[in-house]
Amino acid sequence: MPPAGSRPGHDQGTTRSGRLLEALAATLDELRLTALERLYGVEIDAGRHHESVAELTGRVQRFPLRDGLVRQLLTALARAGRRSDGPAVYRCYADRHPAEPSPAARTPPPARTGPA
Repeated sequence: MPPAGSRPGHDQGTTRSGRLLEALAATLDELRLTALERLYGVEIDAGRHHESVAELTGRVQRFPLRDGLVRQLLTALARAGRRSDGPAVYRCYADRHPAEPSPAARTPPPARTGPA
């Protein structure tokens, strides 16, 4: 017999609502990270690679499996004249990545030809 004051199916509805909220939260997290990747791309292209290194380092530590963030960190490091830091970032990424890194993450960033 259900506890007094409970409604049949109420727990099931709460569980469904919880799963729906979790799915919505995951979708919003993904959209936020995608927006951040786009923002960092714009900042790096605008020459703010020095400023982006610190922020991207923190993001990569928090989200080590995000190919886009790792690629952007490697690009920012290269454009900031810190190519020697790139292999350590890549090794850390490759060690944590459950599968072969994507071709985009394996490709070194192009050398910058314009002013820094």
